This record gives sequence, structure tokens and C-alpha cells, in this order.
Amino acid sequence: MFFAKYRLIISRIAGIILALFMLFSQPVLQYGSFYNPMLILGLFLVLVCILGRTFASIFMSDKRGRSVVSEGIYSISRNPLYFFSFLGIIGIGLIYSSLLVLVLLIVFFSFYYYQVISYEEKFLSKKFGKEYTDYLNSGTPRFFPKLKLWKSEEYIEVNYKVVLKTMIDASLFFFAAIVILALLWLQNGNIIPTFLYIL
Repeated sequence: MFFAKYRLIISRIAGIILALFMLFSQPVLQYGSFYNPMLILGLFLVLVCILGRTFASIFMSDKRGRSVVSEGIYSISRNPLYFFSFLGIIGIGLIYSSLLVLVLLIVFFSFYYYQVISYEEKFLSKKFGKEYTDYLNSGTPRFFPKLKLWKSEEYIEVNYKVVLKTMIDASLFFFAAIVILALLWLQNGNIIPTFLYIL
């Protein structure tokens, strides 16, 4: 499927388009009383995204591509990495303090990753057969975690290189947050011109 095959390229192109839009537009909500709570919640969600993605990688690091991972965080959500990325995306939208950008991010993510997850489920069903279809039918939610389903061994093997790589990749959300805050500061100081005010 197109979206799954080129997901990194599509994500980068979408990111560049969004960055250019944000560069020359300014959110009006940053001047209201809602901005500080939005900023704090946004930073919190970015932190949860980074920690959550890192935690998820611990459970699949030694098994990725070799077997079905259905324990730990994968027992409460079949796609925890995407779920935590979703929280990070919401966090970025809140930090930028634009309802328009927040809605666009949620709509894009929902459409895009629905396609990617559907493709991956078909691919993994063919690769692992009954083991994966049993996991699909186990009651583990596709996306939003269901905490009461948690099950895990007390000890697991971890590939620290995979965990470290995931942590570094997830830290891009923090980098994006810093860039957005710097951009807003530059716009407020009239160092970067604003051509469009958005909600």
C-alpha cells in the first residue's frame, strides 16, 4: 500500500508543509488566558509520547520482525508506538496554540495511520499466520489502550540499541516543541513577519 510503503517520505513532506505554514502564520490563542494551560498540557503530552514510545520499544526490541509481540504494553494496545505518537502530535498542536493546526494534525494522523495500520495487519497476518490472527482476535484494542488487559512476564530480554534508537526518534517531538516555542518568540518580537493570523 502506498501510505505504508512511503510513510517516512509522506510524513516528512507533511512536516515541511506544516512548518512553512506555521512560519508565516501566527495563532491568536497565544494571547489569551488559555495559552499557559495549553502549553503545559502540550509539553506533558510530548513527554508522555517520548517515554511511552521508549517503554513500548522495550517489549518488542528483541522480537521485532521475528515473532508476534503480545505481552506488556502490546497486551493493552496492538499499536502503542502509533498511540504515543498520536499523543505527541496533539501535544505539538497544543504547544503551537492553534485549534486549526491541532485539528489538521489529528485529521491527517487519523487518516494516514489508519491506512498504515490496515496494511501492517494484512502483512503480519500473512507473515505469522494463525499466531497473529489469534492476536487480532484476542480482544486487544487496535489503538487506544485498555489497561485492565495488561499481562507480562516478570523479566524480558531487551536490545538496548533498538530502545536507544526509538528514544532518539521520539525526541524529535521535543525538538519540534522547542522549535515552535522559538518560532512564536521570534514572531512576537517581530523578527519574523506574520502574514496570517489563525485560530
